[in-house]
Amino acid sequence: MLPHLKSKFRKFPDFPADKAVSVILLTCFVSIAAGWFLGCANFIPPQDSPLAIEELAEVKDLTDQVQGRNATLKTFKGLGRMEWLADNTVQHARLAWAGELPNKIRLEILDIAGRPALTISTDGEQLYFFSHSDQRFEKTGALGMDLQEFISIAVSLEDIVQLLAGRLPFALNPDEIRVARHSSAQLSLLVHSGWIGERRRVDLNPADATIQAFERFQPMGALLYRAEFEGYNRIDDFLIPNRIALFADNGSFCKLKVERYWANAPVSSDLFTMAPPKP
Repeated sequence: MLPHLKSKFRKFPDFPADKAVSVILLTCFVSIAAGWFLGCANFIPPQDSPLAIEELAEVKDLTDQVQGRNATLKTFKGLGRMEWLADNTVQHARLAWAGELPNKIRLEILDIAGRPALTISTDGEQLYFFSHSDQRFEKTGALGMDLQEFISIAVSLEDIVQLLAGRLPFALNPDEIRVARHSSAQLSLLVHSGWIGERRRVDLNPADATIQAFERFQPMGALLYRAEFEGYNRIDDFLIPNRIALFADNGSFCKLKVERYWANAPVSSDLFTMAPPKP
């Protein structure tokens, strides 16, 4: 039996404004600065390990391969099995999905008979939610939406599209990368966008230029989520992960076993929009 599924998704709140805005801004700045320096302990490796990416030509070649992986994949459909932690209980369900890069996705959680129990969809502008059992329908703006209130992991829907396409959800810019660890089995990269920008860590397999795992951090150092890829299948000309696992610091996890996958499958634009059910 499927667990109780929440219908709302977390959206980043607007920054408050009042007469004391200058005081608030100063307080926020001091808090962010302090948190950023404290959070660095979760991200920055020992001082003698980072190397500029330009110092290792083979690293630059490897990141170029990763960036170009599945570049001609535009649409996809898939079917698999999902396992996640909800209310301290491990839940299981089948999952069907269809996506169009960069930001359109439709997810169907299926019941034991294979019928849709829950549909989550976005066309990149609007987010749609439909619970088939009680005919509950919701529509809201997709900007800033993630799956925090559904799987307790703050992974955005745009990131989900990239993950299901077997790609990193962010760029590997040479001037933002440092090498944390380099061996024949693993290359670990630190990616830092600006002084207080988002920080990420990426583990790559140098043998075949595949993604092993990556982590996304908040500017102050807290982990947003960790994604792991296990095994790859070649579908047409694309490398698609067999398993995708997401983890959060709160102990939550969500794992997907990919059973069927169709690359560049025909996908209609109206697949990612939904209308309220008829009374």
